[in-house]
Amino acid sequence: MELHALGRACLLLGRLDDARRKADRAVETSSSQPGFAAYALHLLGDIASHPDGSDLQTGEVYYRQTLAFAEPRRIYREMDMTYWLEQAQAQRSLC
Repeated sequence: MELHALGRACLLLGRLDDARRKADRAVETSSSQPGFAAYALHLLGDIASHPDGSDLQTGEVYYRQTLAFAEPRRIYREMDMTYWLEQAQAQRSLC
């Protein structure tokens, strides 16, 4: 979780490359802790969606991965992912 927090701070400071490195490392080290992986993936989504990075498709992929980790653990609301939760629920109702 420490790497995620450092990455989030880097993002807030506009240091996208540093934020991405921290987030990537957080994903790598969180394999046994899926909740931490969700936070790291969410950060990667925010980095990709940042106006200076502007890769919205990649951001969406990361947000969907985040939701896959977060939903079973019921942590998506803590992560302020209500938009993505609504999208996932709408897609399920179409199936």
